[in-house]
Amino acid sequence: MDFSFSYGYGSSDEISSAFDYATPSRVSSLLRSPPQPKKVAPRITGKRIRIVSPGENLNEIGGEISLQAKLFAQLKDEWREAVAYSSSPTEMAMHPAYQRIIGMGREALPFIFAELKASPFWWFWALRAITGHDPVDASMKGRLELMSKAWLQWWELNKDQ
Repeated sequence: MDFSFSYGYGSSDEISSAFDYATPSRVSSLLRSPPQPKKVAPRITGKRIRIVSPGENLNEIGGEISLQAKLFAQLKDEWREAVAYSSSPTEMAMHPAYQRIIGMGREALPFIFAELKASPFWWFWALRAITGHDPVDASMKGRLELMSKAWLQWWELNKDQ
């Protein structure tokens, strides 16, 4: 079985470590305590380890679903199941899974907006908490479709910032 380790900022070709072809036991030890530069997070996909800069597209890497995408999906499912019959915005927003999604910060935004586009739901509290913005006019409050549309328009204008 061939394992490899890439270490870089962006593409794995930019910076490569001495561990390009590591043994499974070496990879295992690297997974326990990988060397990391400041402000980057390890991303494990299949047999490769990539160091990914914050803000890089986290939805898919190399055709495989990222760990953040899996975590988001798990938390979203837990939250939606728990609040399916709730009409209280506070109860929805204070659910532990929803709070963990907010804790993911800007990394959660592409996932939240994909959800919002596919099926409007009450993501607005999280969006305000993460972005610090609220593009919803007072006349739209409580109107799920209009609120979703306002946020999706905001995302199209601001997603590259």
